[in-house]
Amino acid sequence: KKEIAGLVEKYLPLEMIMDKTCRMLLRAAIESAKQEEDIQSVLHDLDDPSGELQRFAAETVMAPSKIGTDVSHDEAVKDLILYMWRRKLEKERAELERHSSSKINRVEEERMRQITLDLKSLKRWEDGAGIIEMELAHGK
Repeated sequence: KKEIAGLVEKYLPLEMIMDKTCRMLLRAAIESAKQEEDIQSVLHDLDDPSGELQRFAAETVMAPSKIGTDVSHDEAVKDLILYMWRRKLEKERAELERHSSSKINRVEEERMRQITLDLKSLKRWEDGAGIIEMELAHGK
């Protein structure tokens, strides 16, 4: 799905995905959507000789869906993107709080305040998309 791949590409830097196999699978999905090519051929090009990536992709496709019928794939992807960004900002805030036990400067204090506000906005896509765009623009 080109729209979903576009959402992931625009709002979720692949570096945020810690698992290498998941990151490669997302990269393959984005590439296949861009090239309007079958994902299997893209997976084949990216995969190592063990075929680990293709096996993981097959397991993912065969896994029972946890998405209810009342939630679209688009909404589920948006929720996942918001969740990933909340986790990233929560981790950054925790690191700043640990650092603040010694001494926090004005810039760090302001960043903590901004993170707290941003976390509130990252609960709904309508508010969160703009926050993500600002984070990406500032390279955070």
